[in-house]
Amino acid sequence: MKQQFLQFWNDEEGVTTLEYAILAALLVAGLAVVITALTDGLEDFFGTISAKLTTLSGGTTTP
Repeated sequence: MKQQFLQFWNDEEGVTTLEYAILAALLVAGLAVVITALTDGLEDFFGTISAKLTTLSGGTTTP
């Protein structure tokens, strides 16, 4: 029993898989933060352009 426990304790095959899973989760979380920041920035940018074009065209929009 002691030998089986020590063999299980020293087995490192699953550790690599766990490390890759943690790395992938961190990568996905980082990408989500970056994409959210870019989306908000682009929305503000195009909103500003739209407002300026509306002002320059006389304040009316075509439906």
